[in-house]
Amino acid sequence: MSPPSKHQDTSLHTFNVHTDAVSALHLVRGDTLYSGSYDCSVAQIDLQQGAAAHTFNGSGSMVHCVHESEGQVYIGNDDGEIIVLDPASGKAAGILRGHKRAVVTLCTEENFLYSGSKDAVIRQWDMRTRKCLKKMRVHAGPVTCVHMLDGTMYSGSWDGSLYSLGDGEGRRQTDPKSTSPVLAVAPAAGLLYAAYRDGRARVWAPNVEKVVTTFVAHDSGIPAIVVDDQARMYLGSEDRTISVWDLKMQASFVDAEKRVCTYKGHTDGVTCLANGETLLYSGSYDHCIKIWDLKAVDRTLVPGLEERSLPLHKLSEGRADMDVHAARADPDWWKKTGPRGGPHMHARLGVRLDHNVLIPTVKEVFPDSVSDFAGVHICDKCQPLYRNDHYLLNHVRSRCIQYNKS
Repeated sequence: MSPPSKHQDTSLHTFNVHTDAVSALHLVRGDTLYSGSYDCSVAQIDLQQGAAAHTFNGSGSMVHCVHESEGQVYIGNDDGEIIVLDPASGKAAGILRGHKRAVVTLCTEENFLYSGSKDAVIRQWDMRTRKCLKKMRVHAGPVTCVHMLDGTMYSGSWDGSLYSLGDGEGRRQTDPKSTSPVLAVAPAAGLLYAAYRDGRARVWAPNVEKVVTTFVAHDSGIPAIVVDDQARMYLGSEDRTISVWDLKMQASFVDAEKRVCTYKGHTDGVTCLANGETLLYSGSYDHCIKIWDLKAVDRTLVPGLEERSLPLHKLSEGRADMDVHAARADPDWWKKTGPRGGPHMHARLGVRLDHNVLIPTVKEVFPDSVSDFAGVHICDKCQPLYRNDHYLLNHVRSRCIQYNKS
């Protein structure tokens, strides 16, 4: 496979089903994809038909996370609510309340739902009774990610700490060499993979409480991480790209030159990832959901590998009514399409002035401080900062310049 040009769109297809940033993706059985957006909607995409089958617009505020379990879809929004959606009717079947700030992460195991919020609390819910069973405050800052695997809960926080809870024993881990917030975690094969706001991914050995490997992966934050059963790691970054890494390498420090390949095509920062058997799905500030060929990685590692058919026979037709277009052939398309995300108060990345401008957190400036958000606190809501707010944006930029010079 010949390497793509610097800004060539290497994705297979693109869905345009939202009018604002795509904030969450969840794949079900390989044929249904749920997506959440800052436009306050959740779309159910039929991957066999190549179109949005249903769209739920009843969130009431920005959607930060989506998770499906036992035929129910759980939606975490900016108001601190967890909406239970019945996919069959397309209507809300209930609302779980308890969090005081935005719910930014959801996961399930057995009959329990786990939610993490900017109020620094993790809650355990009984999915049958919809009652909160346990309230855990194990971090000093907002919770950014929660993941369950084999009875053990893993979580990360804006305060830079990781926490694991299994068999009644809790363990807190913090890298003494970094104050960067944790944005996403992915436990696999007895290790914990964590993505950070400083553009690095760190692999932790929970039993010895130390970093095994550090990947110097991106120049911007990494809000999305996926580790598959082929020992590969996929990192979605604010720099608009998705990097692919071979985890079979034995090294304590891995730089960007060692990455297997890079997926390029989004015109703004990547916010979320979901992986299937042969396909990877990504969401972005550019309002788009893109599909990537995972077998392209095989062809990079093993030249001459036979092409395998992909379940995209209907998508490949590229009908206009599908809201899908094939990969662009023009390598200079990016020159005609500017970043669309714009300034936001992002739930996991903090204040975001533009596609490549992030305000340093208080904790990054003052390591001894525990900040619950970015260096500039505007409001409790995750609201867009519109470009016509010149005074506010110029004031924030000037503060960033002062910080960078100091």
